[in-house]
Amino acid sequence: MRGKLMKLILNLLLTLVYSLIYIYFSIDAAGAGHGTFVFFAPLITWILVFVAVILVSLDQKRFMPLPFIVLMAVHYIVTIVYVVGYFKEGANELFELWSQSKSFVLSAIVWYLGGQILLWINFAIRYSSWRRRDELRDDEIAKLFS
Repeated sequence: MRGKLMKLILNLLLTLVYSLIYIYFSIDAAGAGHGTFVFFAPLITWILVFVAVILVSLDQKRFMPLPFIVLMAVHYIVTIVYVVGYFKEGANELFELWSQSKSFVLSAIVWYLGGQILLWINFAIRYSSWRRRDELRDDEIAKLFS
């Protein structure tokens, strides 16, 4: 029990650090109101990412892949809707920021995508071990009845 709790705490701390650095990049790109606010889009539903991390961190008996996928899908859909709306309005600030310093824009994008990739890798590892455990249990039940 203690090891599982420590894993949950570690995952939440890593997510918090990831979040704080992403918030820094978002604020930096906003440029005190003279930059772009497009990088705040994922933060609208950031709590869903935290809940998804908790779901992935639970022990295998309670692992729930569908709620994780739904939470992440809602997060991505809301983010995409916001970004598309932003670009429909013109996105002049983003292009201006890009012309001034590509590193601000690229840092935020790479950091966000890198964290999301790590989260999905963690999910895939947990899902595959959960499925193996389930298959082993099904094999044991089948042996009882054969």
